[in-house]
Amino acid sequence: MRRIARIIIRFTVIFLLLLVIFVLFMLNPQIMYASKHNYRGISVYSSMPYDTAYNKVFDKAISLVQNSEIYDSAFKLDVFLNDGSEFPKILRGIYGDAYAWGYHNNIILNGKPDNSFQWIALNGFNRQMARTVAHEMIHCYQYNALGLFHSRPIKNIPIWKWEGYAEYVCYKSSQTDEKEILRENIGRLVNYENEGFQYAQTFVDEGPTFLGTAYLKFWLMVKYQMDIKGLSFKQLLNDKITDIETYNEMRAWYEQQSVHG
Repeated sequence: MRRIARIIIRFTVIFLLLLVIFVLFMLNPQIMYASKHNYRGISVYSSMPYDTAYNKVFDKAISLVQNSEIYDSAFKLDVFLNDGSEFPKILRGIYGDAYAWGYHNNIILNGKPDNSFQWIALNGFNRQMARTVAHEMIHCYQYNALGLFHSRPIKNIPIWKWEGYAEYVCYKSSQTDEKEILRENIGRLVNYENEGFQYAQTFVDEGPTFLGTAYLKFWLMVKYQMDIKGLSFKQLLNDKITDIETYNEMRAWYEQQSVHG
């Protein structure tokens, strides 16, 4: 029995050690990138020499996240470009494909930018690049504001609130009334759901952009809660209303707007 106990303890220690190494690696993947560039307080890691065309991407992303109540100018972000490093491939194996990932203070790009650095492509679908970066920045600010143990996935925050808030911030417009954006996109959502489409198209100031239909729904439900009902981010998290209740409320508001509009 003592020998079995020693073997169990040994394997437990090895497992915990490997887990610690893995976590440290995930939080600090800088060793897999050759170059580092600093821009507006952001540390940008790349395999190739830094292209200054990324500056306008970060300028736009910062302008969007600065409007968030959880924005913290003192919180330093690390961005990892997809220009040759193997690290995005590792994350794809863990999380599945995505335009980018944001956790802790890390933003890892996975999609490929076009020549204008306006759009980022993944599996034939283009998403506005600066707004994608802003979405992932918000995830980092969520971790910073709430703490690791009060954030997803450790705390069971509904995904529609977590992802919907990141979409809410990154899709803010400087040209169109936000209530009109909500109304128009609820109509789009209804059509996409009726057709059973997995991907949806919406329109931002820069033009058409793609997102998953589920994310379109998350965005609009958060937008309804914040723009129509006036909830803050923390009130949104503390509110016990479910996604089904929110969706039904939002649809009722939409129908009312359609009657009077």
